[in-house]
Amino acid sequence: MKKFGILNRKLNDALAALGHGDILIITDAGFPLPYEAQPGTISVDLAIAQDLPDIPTILRLINDEIIYEECYVASNQEEYNPLLHEEIKSIVKRCSVEVIELEKLMLMGKRAKVIVRTGAFSPWGNIALISGVKAPAWFSKPGVKVPDFYTARFSFVDEDYPEK
Repeated sequence: MKKFGILNRKLNDALAALGHGDILIITDAGFPLPYEAQPGTISVDLAIAQDLPDIPTILRLINDEIIYEECYVASNQEEYNPLLHEEIKSIVKRCSVEVIELEKLMLMGKRAKVIVRTGAFSPWGNIALISGVKAPAWFSKPGVKVPDFYTARFSFVDEDYPEK
């Protein structure tokens, strides 16, 4: 048995399948699984009942399991669900939480490799994470230079992802 972290087998398998640049969407209970989702999209339905589990709980767990370099939420969230928006920003420390039009977020759902459905009854609660790489591990060999555009990826401190 795993010592800690996510115990759900399908979710663990889905997270392990992510590669650099893949999209993972954490959704509320009402998010429609896109009919045009790419072949091989992994859908993990964790919904048990209303608000079980909720979005922040799943985001915290996933935050501890994967490396991501971008995070997107719908602009409606900032205005109409500000408490959730602030909670998401307090959890996401690896990058800024970018606000985009709802239509763009829904299009990301069609390209997502992994869609994790929660039980959240939370308007505009959907979050898109773009999978990254452990940049320090890729650029730590002698003679390898870090391009400027990767410098920001070294900017947060994490036990498993140390600063420069």
